[in-house]
Amino acid sequence: MRLDFIDNILVEARTGAQPHPEDSIFDGAQAATQALQSLQYVIKNPQSVTIKWDGFPALIFGRVRDGRFTVQDKYMFDAKVFADSPEAWQQYDLKKASGKTRPDLYAKLANIWAGLEQAVGDSAGFFWGDLLWSQPLTPIKGMYVFKPNVVEYHIPVNSSIGKIIKGRNGGVVVHSYLHDEQAKQQPWNGQGLKRDGSVAILTPDAGIKFK
Repeated sequence: MRLDFIDNILVEARTGAQPHPEDSIFDGAQAATQALQSLQYVIKNPQSVTIKWDGFPALIFGRVRDGRFTVQDKYMFDAKVFADSPEAWQQYDLKKASGKTRPDLYAKLANIWAGLEQAVGDSAGFFWGDLLWSQPLTPIKGMYVFKPNVVEYHIPVNSSIGKIIKGRNGGVVVHSYLHDEQAKQQPWNGQGLKRDGSVAILTPDAGIKFK
């Protein structure tokens, strides 16, 4: 998927419109009507549209009350397990009933850990995002290419996003914020994270003004 062709970008509305609103008809007339209303809202409020990035895994990172910087997946966060190092992830996995470890993920976390902490700085609360890449990208035929999950992205080197990617150890698209570990997630307002560090912090709209 190339970000220089806007028609190919998957989008969703903050109002809760599903990626495939036509499927709502199978849930009855009321669900279909709600989906139609959501689409009408999007047309009237294009600023509510965001890109549905296909990142993996979801990461929740920030500082706990004692000031420690932590990174965890959503299951760890729900269980109130706050990992303050990649090694803590491995210890968590070993204690799970399945005992299944994720060595490739520990290496990715080690590559971006310092950059994420640098981005958070002294900000309170937690930021929720999706990992897009975890090591410096080398251009291929003028494109930065990465495949965090199912979708393979091809970003032109000279595009606005390409300039953000250049030389960064990794990239995370942040979409939500939580005031503390007990709070409900809310859309991230773009504040609280430094964007000039070794890990690129992307916004859900990628700087694109939808019309």
